[in-house]
Amino acid sequence: MAPFLNFPVIVHTNFPTTAPFTLVPYRLSLLKHRRSGLGLGMMPAQINTDIESRMKQFRNLMLAAAVTAGLSGCTHFEWLVYKIDVPQGNFIEQSQVEKLRVEMTKEQVEFVLGKPVLRDSFASNTWYYVYQYKNGRTDEISEKELIVHFTDDKVASVTGNYELDEEFNTPLSVDQ
Repeated sequence: MAPFLNFPVIVHTNFPTTAPFTLVPYRLSLLKHRRSGLGLGMMPAQINTDIESRMKQFRNLMLAAAVTAGLSGCTHFEWLVYKIDVPQGNFIEQSQVEKLRVEMTKEQVEFVLGKPVLRDSFASNTWYYVYQYKNGRTDEISEKELIVHFTDDKVASVTGNYELDEEFNTPLSVDQ
């Protein structure tokens, strides 16, 4: 049987009394309260180990927070982040460019290629079809450009990264 100790403990009572605190005898069993998490039943050695374990938990939490914060700005794991592909401008296929002919009107060119990205405000006879594609995974940028020059509101020349059709220099006939 474990030895029992009787000693007074100050306990705050919520009942109206003449004094805010009363002395209450408290029976403390060394074996009964040794492993409980109660603060009143803990011996000084247990309090030290409890504080040490809480400090270890706090240290581990802070270490995990520091590692998380450090890795969040780390560029070594950039391949884990999904980045979207960014297409900008007019996507023009080679088959559309092959339909262009000398002496086509602006309306016909707009029907075949669509509205240009840029119409030069100082030289309204030049239309720019620009397309840029940025790959999200590799950050590789590919650009395509087609510039249509007009004379008297008809196609005079076409320059850019596209191959022109062999029949580009033959104007469209009215019979076609």
